[in-house]
Amino acid sequence: MRDVVPFPRYYELFGPDGTLIDPEGPNGAAKAMLDQLMWWGSVLRDARRDRPYAA
Repeated sequence: MRDVVPFPRYYELFGPDGTLIDPEGPNGAAKAMLDQLMWWGSVLRDARRDRPYAA
């Protein structure tokens, strides 16, 4: 997977209570990463069904 959820300068991104100060960037990155993970999961599920791996 190419997408990640980066937290550069994490010490500037979180408030004292541990919540993100501006969650828009990480939320978008997380959505892209999870969408890609869903795609890979469905493709691999179909591949295992259609062509089982013979060990």
